Amino acid sequence: CDRQPGRLGGCGLERGGFQLDHEASVGRLGFGAVERPGEEPELAGAGGVRPDNPGLAGLLVVRNVRMYLWGTVHRVGVTGEGERRAGEVVLDLQSVGFSHQGRAAPTLRGVNLQVRAGDRLLLEGPSGGGKSTLATLLAVLRAPSSGLLLLGGLDLQSVGATAWRRRVVLAPQFHENHLLHGTLAFNLLMVRRWPPSPEDLTEAEDLCVTLGLGPLLAPMPSGLQQIVGETGWRLSHGEKSRIFLAPALLQGAEVVVLDESLGALDPESMSAALACVLQRARTLVMIAHP
Repeated sequence: CDRQPGRLGGCGLERGGFQLDHEASVGRLGFGAVERPGEEPELAGAGGVRPDNPGLAGLLVVRNVRMYLWGTVHRVGVTGEGERRAGEVVLDLQSVGFSHQGRAAPTLRGVNLQVRAGDRLLLEGPSGGGKSTLATLLAVLRAPSSGLLLLGGLDLQSVGATAWRRRVVLAPQFHENHLLHGTLAFNLLMVRRWPPSPEDLTEAEDLCVTLGLGPLLAPMPSGLQQIVGETGWRLSHGEKSRIFLAPALLQGAEVVVLDESLGALDPESMSAALACVLQRARTLVMIAHP
């Protein structure tokens, strides 16, 4: 995984970037571990959560990572069972590129990546490298300019945008989220089912507590039925961050994509929230700065 100035083979980015193309042996490493042939594992925490955190140790590094992007992909785990067997390809990107309108240079070029059922992928790199653009492509909020993007072996035309977004859910960056004026329950569960069942409300409350929002709920006179939003109950930046994260976990999607979703949290809150995410997300793609 060498950083080089100028052009990279298969990438073509003028500013330089990272290239990761190797077979990583399966081994038990800490969160964010990258193992290269013939080298000791390099540890890279996600968003400030260090890999020596005992609550995040013991994840599996899996093999067959191939991606060209101005950033680094770490495949850090395969766990759990969902609708697909662990290791089965869910998302498949083949030579995917994307260009923003009015920009001469492409944001992404020649991206090859397979996301397998049960994966926990960490994508990190500096700002402007195309990480958030890639996230929107995975959730089909944008269409690739070139290449092929498949979900379960089918393209967008075959799957349909609505069905795709039920199966691949994106929690975007903080500034791209919005807290709607309404109940806290509505903000948490509108993407899952509305009106919610009693079981939905119980699960949403339990998730909030696990994410560390118990101290927020305790003083609310109406609990999940408390009005929030522009003129509602005032929330801190960190509380909003976790509320923005919760719907992605409650939707029950095959793949959860988190774009800097934990960046506003203090280390203790981040550790608790990340442990919750790793437990609930069947397949996870997480974006973070180095």
